[in-house]
Amino acid sequence: MIVEKLDWLRHAGLQIFSLDIQPDGSRFATAGGDHKVRIWSMTALQSSDQVPSQPRLLATLRDHFGSVNCVRWAKGGHFVASGSDDNLVLVHKRHPGSGTTEFGSGEPPDAENWKTLLTLRGHSAEVVDLGWSPDDSMIASCSLDNTVRIWSALNGNLVSVLHGHTSLVKGVAWDPVGSFLASQSDDKTVIIWHTGNWSMIHRAEGPWEKTVGFTFSRRLAWSPCGHFITTTHGFQEPSHTAPVLERGEWCTSFDFVGHNAPVVAVRYNHSMFRKVADSKKNGSTNGSSEAPPYNVIAIGSQDCNITVWTTASPRPVFVGKHFFTQSVVDLSWSNDGYTLLCCSLDGTVAAFCFEPKELGIKVSDAEMQEFKKTRYGDQTVRGLTLVESASQLVLEAAAAKQVPASVGALEVQNHVVEKGPEVPAVESSANNRKAPILQQTEYRGPDGRRRIIPKPLGQDYKENEAPDGSRSAGYEVFNPPLASKDMAAAAPRSDVRERLPTLDGGGINRLASESSFKTADVCMADRLGTGGGQELPKQSVPTAKLLIQPPSSSGVLSFEIHPALEAPICLEARPAVSQLKGGTVETNVPVDGSLETDLVCSQGGKVLWWDRVKRKATILTGNSNFWAVAGDDRSVQVYTVAGRQALPLLVLSSPAAFMDCDKDWKLLVLTGCGSLHIWDIRNSTSILLESVDTLLTSYPNGGAEGSQVKVVSARISEVGAPLVVLENHVVFLFHMDLRCWLRIADSFPSSTFCELSPILTSMITKAGPAPKKSGSLCVNGVSFNLTKASGSKRAQLETQMVAALALRSAEEYRRCLLAYARCLARDADKSRLRELCEELLGPRQAPGIDEGKDTAAPPNWDPYVLGMNKLDLLKQDVLPAMASNRAIQRLLCEFVDLLTEIELRTQHGITEMKSWGIAWLTDLARLITVLEIIAK
Repeated sequence: MIVEKLDWLRHAGLQIFSLDIQPDGSRFATAGGDHKVRIWSMTALQSSDQVPSQPRLLATLRDHFGSVNCVRWAKGGHFVASGSDDNLVLVHKRHPGSGTTEFGSGEPPDAENWKTLLTLRGHSAEVVDLGWSPDDSMIASCSLDNTVRIWSALNGNLVSVLHGHTSLVKGVAWDPVGSFLASQSDDKTVIIWHTGNWSMIHRAEGPWEKTVGFTFSRRLAWSPCGHFITTTHGFQEPSHTAPVLERGEWCTSFDFVGHNAPVVAVRYNHSMFRKVADSKKNGSTNGSSEAPPYNVIAIGSQDCNITVWTTASPRPVFVGKHFFTQSVVDLSWSNDGYTLLCCSLDGTVAAFCFEPKELGIKVSDAEMQEFKKTRYGDQTVRGLTLVESASQLVLEAAAAKQVPASVGALEVQNHVVEKGPEVPAVESSANNRKAPILQQTEYRGPDGRRRIIPKPLGQDYKENEAPDGSRSAGYEVFNPPLASKDMAAAAPRSDVRERLPTLDGGGINRLASESSFKTADVCMADRLGTGGGQELPKQSVPTAKLLIQPPSSSGVLSFEIHPALEAPICLEARPAVSQLKGGTVETNVPVDGSLETDLVCSQGGKVLWWDRVKRKATILTGNSNFWAVAGDDRSVQVYTVAGRQALPLLVLSSPAAFMDCDKDWKLLVLTGCGSLHIWDIRNSTSILLESVDTLLTSYPNGGAEGSQVKVVSARISEVGAPLVVLENHVVFLFHMDLRCWLRIADSFPSSTFCELSPILTSMITKAGPAPKKSGSLCVNGVSFNLTKASGSKRAQLETQMVAALALRSAEEYRRCLLAYARCLARDADKSRLRELCEELLGPRQAPGIDEGKDTAAPPNWDPYVLGMNKLDLLKQDVLPAMASNRAIQRLLCEFVDLLTEIELRTQHGITEMKSWGIAWLTDLARLITVLEIIAK
């Protein structure tokens, strides 16, 4: 082993933050605090001459305006990219001829001519790390703006912005297969991104939770075999580690342990190695072909040390100490696999040259390619999805054995089983492609009857699948849309029938789309024995009287949900457009909106799923568990998040007027006839079926005779019960235990709960401004009406308190309790104050209880209300409010004594106390309590 400190390599005496060796091994680049990227000759490094014949410094790139934090060569070696404190990523390319020099620098002209090819702008903070994709088509860069950006290396366009980290992102690494990208951040997580759609597939959090301190970077690395990801800045007491994640499970399998300070950077060797065979046993010094290959990795730390490990040994192969005086920040291996370059914040670079007997025999490039092909499939075939695990290839081989030898013969066999005497057997797909142009096609449907579908003359014969699964002409298969906004050429799903020409019994050619249920009507007529040309008598469907007018919209409906740490997911419903006309796709021809609607679910501009329904969508809602779409045909369709139908089509008594869902699996639907449903979608059960008819008829609108008040909102409250708001500012909550409606807000002058409750503010605003009130009492910034008589004020506050309890709003309940206590104290209402204090004090401590009797509290008494301790409410709110009126001071002192005794029992654990033994303690504690109340 040979170690050399490159004293001639400097960045004007400033720090060196990064280095990287060109894949062909002829050059290496360094990046430093002098705002420059310098390209050096590897030939001069390997030369033993003190004065080499060729220049050591080949070029200096001066296009950055801040410290350059990272430099990386493309896999092809023709480009070099750099990231800097100026928030830019620059891509450089060598041009013919020699370069220039900076005016006034005194440096000789550059031996090579390197120019900036691309400038990638977009980061809002310093760029810390970057990496090239395996095929050099993309560049990933991470920044202190908490994002990872993916750029096209062909034109510099931004491909994607990855939002997932909540703190500074300091390291990125590409999967050598190209399927994944890993990033590490100061939020103590490592995220695995899928390069197909740039979605987050895993967030690893465990090994970095106990890490402390600050590091310049967190440069993680992916092994050349693609199975391991070695991360940085791990900690397992008592030393710092480099945790290793395994592909697929993405869990920590082992750690590289031994450094005394945080690990800053790791770098795998480009190739794998095998142990050198023992010459005494084999008579050869070559690597044994029987030995399994292993990876070699170098680790740099803030303890100024370097360690080199192999995955075949639990101990490091090499530990380098005292080579640097500051943290090691970057490492790079040469193309032959035996030279390691390391740079430090002290502004120096060291070279470590190993021998085969120390690291092993390098596996050839051809063997590495064969190894990746065996494990992940052929990577040279472009346009195919890369295999992400070895098990995928095993399953594909097993699946190939299950495919029958002749698919066409199997189809013929299936059709012969169902074939009637009049219909000839359908030939194989190979013969069908050569079939002549037909004028009509016959096939037998699931009901056993023969069907005839005319074929337009001049149209090319094309084999496709009929709705019943048979092979027949006349059915076109379309692809889903590519973008949510481009729906003109969108295509329906295979489960939706296209409008095709049909032949009725009278020989008149009609379109099946004249009636959305035409096919069903014909089938029913056949089963009833009705002639094909005889139309079924139209039956009037009884409809309930509409108390609530359902919404109607001819435009685009949309509904968004906002998942944590992800882009919003949007569901859109828009009128469908025409697809098929004369065998061609025709755009910008809207279909009758009452028949068809396109549903498009997208995230970040990418379509997640798509469907077409034969109805007009009126209401959309959803959450992270399901979507719900209400139609004008009195139906509700429920989809899973991925777009599968979670339930059959729900048919209601009338169209839905309001629809809402909670955060879990509850769905609320209020129909036009006033029926209110709440379903549990997960368990397919009904939770509630109630009518709002009594609410609407009990509160007339005050207009023309017989006019009803309108519903402005219906939703699921925070307690999981339906909440209905009328246009006259009356709000009702259905109590799930009492099984009746509770009026929790109204617009009468004696009530201000509508203005008091923040929960109802957004709902009340839909009904317009409430009647103004004059005269108020301000309690913690909340206004209470005082224009009415004392009894009206008290009743108003009592109503607000029980309404806050029903809504489970702790903050509102405490605010109303304080106002209620002040109102009773001002009126000197001793009986109600005593009852209120006893309720908060509890039955165990209520006055007048005989000490000899059992004072155990009844099981139904709860010392907490809405999560708040009742004794704390008594001490902090009610008793200070009572102190405002001296007319009730005896009542105040009575409960102060009781509260003091309870606190003493709690503090000292005394169960039985004599009055003469604790008199002096009681007086002292009462004095302290009174002082606390006065201070409040």
